[in-house]
Amino acid sequence: MFFGTTNSFDAILKYFVMQKIWQRWKAFSTAVLDRQATLILSFLYWLLIAPTAIVYQLVSDPLHLKLCRKSFWFEEKSNDSSSLADLKKQY
Repeated sequence: MFFGTTNSFDAILKYFVMQKIWQRWKAFSTAVLDRQATLILSFLYWLLIAPTAIVYQLVSDPLHLKLCRKSFWFEEKSNDSSSLADLKKQY
C-alpha cells in the first residue's frame, strides 16, 4: 500500500459526506424559513392590517355617499306647456 492512502481516502470521504450534509441542511433550512416567513406575515396581516382595514371601512366614506341621500334618478319636469318654444328648450 501507498503511504497515506487511507488518510486521503478518509479526507475525501469526509468532504463528500459533509457536502451532502450541507446540501440537506440548506434544503431543510429553506423549507423552514419559508414556513416561518409565511407564519410571521400571516400574523402581521391578521393583527395589524386587517383590523385597520375594518375600522377604515366602517369610518370612511371616500365617495361621500352617506352624506348625500338624494336620488340620482332622472326627475321629470312638470312642464304642461307644449308650445314650440318650450319644446325647443328641452334641457
